[in-house]
Amino acid sequence: MSEAELTKLRDEIDAIDLELLQLLARRDAVSGRVRLAKAGDDVKLRPGREADILRSLLAANKGGFPERSMLRIWREIFSASLASQGAYSTAVLTQDGGSLLWDQARDHFGAGGTYHGCATPRRVLESVAGGEDALGILPLPDPEDTDPWWQHLLVQPKAAGGGDAPQIIAKLPFWSSAGANKNGNGETALVIAMMAPDPSTNDRTLVAIDLAGEVSANRLTSALGAAGIDAALAARWHETAAPERWVNLIDMAGFTDADDARFDALSDALEVPVNQILRLGCFAAPSVIKAKGKS
Repeated sequence: MSEAELTKLRDEIDAIDLELLQLLARRDAVSGRVRLAKAGDDVKLRPGREADILRSLLAANKGGFPERSMLRIWREIFSASLASQGAYSTAVLTQDGGSLLWDQARDHFGAGGTYHGCATPRRVLESVAGGEDALGILPLPDPEDTDPWWQHLLVQPKAAGGGDAPQIIAKLPFWSSAGANKNGNGETALVIAMMAPDPSTNDRTLVAIDLAGEVSANRLTSALGAAGIDAALAARWHETAAPERWVNLIDMAGFTDADDARFDALSDALEVPVNQILRLGCFAAPSVIKAKGKS
């Protein structure tokens, strides 16, 4: 290829770059109109809508542009749009595995965001509940943890006479390569915020089933299946100071609430009284993308 032909191609790339910049400016202008329409609305983050946009882009990506790179670009676009609505910050747990959580937070909420390190899960929860930070990043529930952070979300909604507790609104990262795990690119973190979860077209719900006695994991799974609930046991916690509390955290398909009628028959099926059932949050189901180099 001649130097003249190379120059022509480079000029074309430069022109495309300018078009992209103009489109971003146009997008930001439309986003500004949305912000004006939402004046006075405290809910700025829309993780469900963002997830659906990313899913649509993945489905429309027929040109072979690397999926991971495309998703990273759009996450930065979302983050810039959110930041233009006003300053906000994110609390990130820096304890055990904190560097991975920090990376996940920056990948999802943008390299230009404001992040605060917190030494303990309780500090993350307090920071979000107290309004110091809008978002909190915490690790996935650990089945072996005898003092899990998610126990502090077991608060009845204010409408039911309870207090205020953060809700789980997202799972990070939103994408992962097939076969990845916690040590690679697999799901590693949950996002909490003082807002109701935002539904998407494909969601998961984390529900705490607080029982008055211990039941086996197999028995619980069988009872859930009999009730038509597609769910997996994510973690369990027993409050030693209250022997009558055995809390089972389930990860179930769909966007639902604790008043789902399918839970009504659980007490009879388990032959153990149900103390309470609480939704701890919902999140868009992460997408599996092609491995690097195979896009």
